[in-house]
Amino acid sequence: MVFGALRTNREKAEARAKTALERKYGGNAARLDAYNTAPDDERSIEYLERAAMDRYGVLRAIDDARSGGKKDEELKRAIASAEEEYNMRRTTGGTFDAEGAARDATSHFLLRLASCRSEEHRRWFRENELELFKYRYGELSLDAKMEFMRTNGFNDYARASEKEVRERRDDLRDYQRMCEEAASEASRWFVVGFEEVCPLVKSRRAYLIGGNAWIRKETLDQLVFGRFKTMLNKMVAEAITLFNKFEKKEAHRLTPLLKSVHNRRSGSGYDFQGEDGTMSIAGIEATQESFPLCMRQLYKALKKDHHLTHGGRRQLQLYLKGIGLPLDQALVFWKTEFTKHPKCSAEKFEKDYAYGIRHAYGKEGKRVNYTPHACGQCIAADPGVKDAHGCPFKTLTSGVKDNGARLHELLGTLKISGAKSHAIVEKATNMHYQIACGMTFAAIHDGVEIEAGVHTPHQYFHESRKILAPPTASEAVLGDANAQSVAA
Repeated sequence: MVFGALRTNREKAEARAKTALERKYGGNAARLDAYNTAPDDERSIEYLERAAMDRYGVLRAIDDARSGGKKDEELKRAIASAEEEYNMRRTTGGTFDAEGAARDATSHFLLRLASCRSEEHRRWFRENELELFKYRYGELSLDAKMEFMRTNGFNDYARASEKEVRERRDDLRDYQRMCEEAASEASRWFVVGFEEVCPLVKSRRAYLIGGNAWIRKETLDQLVFGRFKTMLNKMVAEAITLFNKFEKKEAHRLTPLLKSVHNRRSGSGYDFQGEDGTMSIAGIEATQESFPLCMRQLYKALKKDHHLTHGGRRQLQLYLKGIGLPLDQALVFWKTEFTKHPKCSAEKFEKDYAYGIRHAYGKEGKRVNYTPHACGQCIAADPGVKDAHGCPFKTLTSGVKDNGARLHELLGTLKISGAKSHAIVEKATNMHYQIACGMTFAAIHDGVEIEAGVHTPHQYFHESRKILAPPTASEAVLGDANAQSVAA
């Protein structure tokens, strides 16, 4: 009897909790959330970390799909698969799932906080969250979309009635055929404030009538995406202030969690090995064939000029760290190269440059263990004329009117020519820099591709070594034994 009573009480408590969740998440944000209000549910640290990392898994899958050139239906399938894999859905079998909605909201806010501390991470978070929003919005019925807009501040978007469409047929005479279709399906037309669609008027995708703009359903979707993007940009910017408050008030609990998620994100999902001593100075020269184009350019400039500007030094220092060059060897490597310059003595190197190398390895200043630059950070760089850093797929094509001639020439030094070179240059000129880098990898490695796409230069290096210098059976066994020893 006692056990039965306990079970009944527990079931009642679970039912009350479920009802509370449905009441909280089943209204404005039932199937789609604009994430305007932070959740205040009581959750364990373990739950929060798991939710944040699962959402990161979804966003990473989206990023991989985009980097791989997937669009439309392929991209939708990739997102649906990721939501299924990481259990990041707001519906189950087409039915609203309150617990799933709570997990979705919680994970979004946690990852927003964890990503706010660098512009690279903020950009990555915004871009992939927007793609997730577009996918989920596209899965809604028209009525559900209107409900979402009504409850999330999109009140100035109204559906036109059949009567209004018929009355305005003459005003829409340039689009008479569309109007005739819409007369029996008024939901194809929407009336919005003209201030929001000025660019659309110029391109004849919106029609001003009586002080309001009339637009088609497809155009409305783009306006919704634009407004959500603006809202998301603002919320991510505000997250920086919120993170600082958390550091003061919740330093003992939530801050370590956010920093843990942030650190896992830093390498764009690629495991960062750090100072494991697997690379020697001699090994750098011997493995240049596995350097991505950006690092080949930096290394070549360093060897030629015996100097790099700050941006180039930082990018190459962290890359060499990422492929396993330990600090003591890094100091010798950089000192050897820089002191070949007539204006850099050993004393000048120690005074002006040694600190920066130790700082990159987390041995100076705040002792942050910096991770190598991800592709997004290299692409975002704005190198000057005398600089060698950044992403060459961007710097050799963006704003350059030579039809990719310089990039063609550079690819030629890698023995990539003809159709392959033209295809790579075309991707680069269309600003698909990471895809172009992945195509370069495939061209060099006999058609073998990096399945997940290129995300960091040191990832490119390690994937190349797996192909060009795979470990022997004895090395693999030794590696497994060492791993087991460390685990023990």
